[in-house]
Amino acid sequence: MISLKKQKVIKYIPIIQFITLFCWGGYYRKNNLKYRDYFKTFMKMVVFLLVINIPRMILHFVFNSDSLDIIIFYISIYPCFLGLATIAVADQEHHEDAIKSNVSAGA
Repeated sequence: MISLKKQKVIKYIPIIQFITLFCWGGYYRKNNLKYRDYFKTFMKMVVFLLVINIPRMILHFVFNSDSLDIIIFYISIYPCFLGLATIAVADQEHHEDAIKSNVSAGA
């Protein structure tokens, strides 16, 4: 499993940032966290993708240009993966902080 510190760096590297999603899923399995939290974060990711891709789809139908569609598609890839990785890392940080506060409160 890749550490959270390394994931913060990886999330900025194109295409490789997809690894953080696998680490995020593994983090939930490893720590036996509630699937309700997993689903809430997953829904945040879906909404984020919709916010990025709906304007792209509108532009596709408004401007019937294949070359413009391809350019916009490739421009939107990096923000999509970056957003997903950022949401995944932020969720893991949230749970790490909660775990640390529970440990320090119990000590």
